[in-house]
Amino acid sequence: MKPTTLVNNLQNCLDSASKKNLPVTLINCIGFGSLFYGKPNPSDLDCLVFYHKSTEQQATWELFHDLVKQDSPTHRELSKLIWKHYEKNTSFQTILQMKDVSDYLGKVGINSEWLSYFSYSEIFNAPYGMFYPDIDTLITKMIKKGVSGLGCLIPHDINKEFGGRAQNFVFLWSPEHTNINQNLSYRTDADKLEFTKKEINHFNSELDELRAEYLKHLTELEENLSKNKVKININVFKNTQKNIPLSGNENMTDLVTIVTTLRKGMKEIRKLQTIIHRVNWCIEVKDQYGCTIEEHIEFEVPKIAKIEVEKEFSEKIMREILD
Repeated sequence: MKPTTLVNNLQNCLDSASKKNLPVTLINCIGFGSLFYGKPNPSDLDCLVFYHKSTEQQATWELFHDLVKQDSPTHRELSKLIWKHYEKNTSFQTILQMKDVSDYLGKVGINSEWLSYFSYSEIFNAPYGMFYPDIDTLITKMIKKGVSGLGCLIPHDINKEFGGRAQNFVFLWSPEHTNINQNLSYRTDADKLEFTKKEINHFNSELDELRAEYLKHLTELEENLSKNKVKININVFKNTQKNIPLSGNENMTDLVTIVTTLRKGMKEIRKLQTIIHRVNWCIEVKDQYGCTIEEHIEFEVPKIAKIEVEKEFSEKIMREILD
């Protein structure tokens, strides 16, 4: 997507959210990731939305949570009441507007708007039969509803310690400064250079840790192959991305190229490590499948979930190692 499209999508979401009955008060929003170091066509916009809960808001949320959680009497009653409509293929959103259901929700004090952001399956067919609504999930649903391109929108309680992502970030929005494009316009070229250099330093550090762990598993694979006399070519596992130190003379185009290369390299190492794990497993269970280890590897590696390793990538690696 175009960066302008992603920013406008977020603007629309936050403008809309400010008019909704959120269970919290939004404090600010910060952005991080590829859009802010100048990737030409980033796939999404990553951001953190900080919020605050007043004592009254906390009490209201706890009441909602206790009324709709899986093991509450109201959940069981609501399930019976809604099912008689749902089994007729009536949509869940329509059911919530029906008089008998809306009257019951009003009678027991369940916020129908908040409930509407969850699906029937989430509430009544939850995994392991457990539905315990999470406030961050609700906030995310209420902000992002109907908008694409906000890949990683993370709500976070401003009163809780935050030690996770977005150590390198850009201010985007607050109730006092709501125009995201205007807020971004204050970034100077020097700010953008510094942001991207920080990203590179972060990626180089992360890459060093990732490669150290990866090389341990690769050494284990080499030992297993030698010990079991397995004939596959593992050279493809050895040519992985190393960190890229900065000289200090890079321009913005150079920096964007470097950070993009590092990100791509780290993603590839993670995929190769997944394949190495699967190959090592094939060796460990060599006596259980009635085929050679090489045949088992050829069968198992393509079965790795696509979310971990794309089919095209695993096929490419298979051609290399079985050559």
